[in-house]
Amino acid sequence: MLTDVSTSQQETADFSYSEALLRIGASSSKKMRRWSQAPDMPDGMPPRTAALHSGSTRPALASSFPEVCEPRYVSLQSPACPACDQSQLPATPPRLTHTPVPSRVPGPGAAMACRSCVVGFSSLSSCEVTPAGGPRPGTSGWGSCGTPGPGFSSRSFTGCEAAGTIPQVTVNPSLLVPLDLKVDPAIQQQKTQEKEEMKVLNDKFASLIGKVQALEQRNQLLETRWRFLQGQDSGTFDLGHLYEEYQGRLQAELLKVSQERGQLEANLLQVLQKVEEFRIRYEEEISKRTDMEFTFVQLKKDLDAECLRRTELETKLKGLQSFVELMKNIYEQELKDLAAQVKDVSVTVGMDSRCHIDLSGIVEEVKVQYDAIAARSLEEAEAYSRRQLEERAACSAEFGNSLQSSRSEITDLNVRIQKLRSQILSIKSHCLKLEENIKAAEEQGELAFQDAKAKLAQLEAALNQAKQDMARQLREYQELMNVKLALDIEIATYRKLVEGEESRMDLPSAAMVSVVQSTSRTAPSLPHPLCSL
Repeated sequence: MLTDVSTSQQETADFSYSEALLRIGASSSKKMRRWSQAPDMPDGMPPRTAALHSGSTRPALASSFPEVCEPRYVSLQSPACPACDQSQLPATPPRLTHTPVPSRVPGPGAAMACRSCVVGFSSLSSCEVTPAGGPRPGTSGWGSCGTPGPGFSSRSFTGCEAAGTIPQVTVNPSLLVPLDLKVDPAIQQQKTQEKEEMKVLNDKFASLIGKVQALEQRNQLLETRWRFLQGQDSGTFDLGHLYEEYQGRLQAELLKVSQERGQLEANLLQVLQKVEEFRIRYEEEISKRTDMEFTFVQLKKDLDAECLRRTELETKLKGLQSFVELMKNIYEQELKDLAAQVKDVSVTVGMDSRCHIDLSGIVEEVKVQYDAIAARSLEEAEAYSRRQLEERAACSAEFGNSLQSSRSEITDLNVRIQKLRSQILSIKSHCLKLEENIKAAEEQGELAFQDAKAKLAQLEAALNQAKQDMARQLREYQELMNVKLALDIEIATYRKLVEGEESRMDLPSAAMVSVVQSTSRTAPSLPHPLCSL
């Protein structure tokens, strides 16, 4: 009882699942028909989708199956029926497959040979074979009894017998044995992959169809708007005054911009003039500054010269003052000496009282004489001092000139020293570079010398090896010559022996040679000639 209930539940579930798949297949077939009636598709359509679009569903489905047959219909395969001699597939969910059927089928109902194989997932006990000649009378080719063919009730999957009779259910025990179909799982995976690819392509195709429909609707909308716009009267719109107003505004803006440009150009000219004036003033100030600096240098030189001259004059003044003091002291001393001489001299003069002596005139004369002597001495001292001053001034001028020349020479020498220092630095750097180059050249020369020594050693080793090889070859040659000589002696001995044998046997040499050649061809080896002696 439990087995029957589980079997009926399984049958009901299988039937509901098969019915749902048949509905999906019907909806997909309707979509395929709509796709087949659609206009031309884009160029980037996949091959299978393009086959669906070409006018029927058969090429697209046939492209997934390489069998050489004519596709007739799409069926849902269930576990095989033993009456129709078909292979039983494993208990997997049903899928859309392509059932190859010969193009020429005898009879209208031969394509539906087994009801359970075509319809879906009934139990094994509900398998019933329909006549090969066609459906029973009163049926539509889907059922085996008088029930309508298109219906998918639970009764249509069971055997149809007379009402009131209970048929005996017989189960073939061989059907309970699991079949070893030896199905390659790679084929199942390939079919599943093809199924997924078909789904993806169908989804892409559906999205493309939606896009095409949206674009067609948009195109129709645009065409409608275009017709509507063309139908309207375009002469009613007068845009001339708008263009004139816009042109007037542009002209006003252009005039304003031109005025501003003129003002800016005038301002630019003024600024350029001011810049030129400032530049001229700057150049004048620069020249004035240069002149003032030159004048300052000259004045400084003159100040230095005047300072030197003042110093010299002060020195001369001190010398003259000392000279004047010396002369004054000398004159005072002379006056004192004269006064002493006059005081010490006692003169007895007999005077005539009647005669009057005027000493004031004598004193005046002496005073005049001494004044003349003092003036003359003063003139001489002034002349001497003037000469000395002129000489000292000339010497100071010479010394100033020599100082200026010395300063200029010192400046030139400093410049030359700087130049020489720069030259010395450049020469030192050049010497360092040359030393580095010399070191590098020495290193390279040392490396080259070492390489040459190594190569020379290799050449000497190769020469020694060649000499040894030559000596060995000479020894081998000598040995070969000795062997050759021995062989020649042996050959001559053999020849003498052969000639002696020939002369003893009185046979020609040619015949003997031919006999020897023939025997050498037949015999494996010849005895040694000395064995016959």
